[in-house]
Amino acid sequence: MHAGPLRWVMAGAAGLLLASPARAEGLFPFEDHGVWGYADADGKQVISAQFERADPFYEGLAHVQADGKHGYIDETGAVAIEPQFDEAKDFSDGLAVIALGGKFGYVNSAGQVAISPRFDDAGPFSEGLAPVRVGEKWGYVDPSGELAIEPQFVDAGRFSAGVAIVREGRERRAGFINAAGKMVVDAEYDDVRPFSEGLAAVSLGGKWGYVDRLGNLVIELQFDEADNFDNGQAEVRFAGAAQRINRQGDFTMPQATVHLHVPTIDPSTGEELDERSQVGAVDATTAGAPDWETAQPEKMAKPEEPL
Repeated sequence: MHAGPLRWVMAGAAGLLLASPARAEGLFPFEDHGVWGYADADGKQVISAQFERADPFYEGLAHVQADGKHGYIDETGAVAIEPQFDEAKDFSDGLAVIALGGKFGYVNSAGQVAISPRFDDAGPFSEGLAPVRVGEKWGYVDPSGELAIEPQFVDAGRFSAGVAIVREGRERRAGFINAAGKMVVDAEYDDVRPFSEGLAAVSLGGKWGYVDRLGNLVIELQFDEADNFDNGQAEVRFAGAAQRINRQGDFTMPQATVHLHVPTIDPSTGEELDERSQVGAVDATTAGAPDWETAQPEKMAKPEEPL
């Protein structure tokens, strides 16, 4: 049994343990007095604390560090790939990034080097392609190690739903390419988010909107923030307020009534005579400002004098 407090690997703003379908069931890294091991969801130690570093399990293997070298263990704690690499990353699509002598390649789950370390940087495989850097430019390789998309981007992400985020030019503008390397959304945005439900949030000049998979701007750039769509709706921030929109860009939150308190001033003395309020309706389906022109003033009740 361990002695002393354990420190769990946590992720997310709320400090929640985030699970992945590719991870071993219920095993999570923990730290005990500077060394790492694995415990189940009930906090029971399964693999004793013995590693200098321990990452979550992916595809049945976990990246660990021992004696300054990186390798992999299985969910029983047995060494699956002997620690021998200068760097290593998690498994994805059956391959994991490894580094030797300052160059990056890939190893398979049997511990065989599948793609020799020859790249200046590399990312995980997804949908049969992985981003790799040659010099200052990023391209993509296939599982055989052949360049499928020539290095040409200043940055490149992993593929999801058939497209990947890339950046181009000195301004690092972002767009999307398909698996053939063709631009499907031109790299003209300051920032973009992955596609979800056929739409992707894009930002330009501090405002966010949404494009479809043909690159059409289907929801205008108007939001201060924008999140991915989920079940036909997306969270956005408009005019300082959190809202939800549908796929047509219409706000779906109910109408709200707001009050603006306006003091009445005596023009001859400048003294405040009483206080009135104007009432306007904020229609969330149009995102209009309160209609103060047609709002009717309402008399406010004076507060009772304190006893």
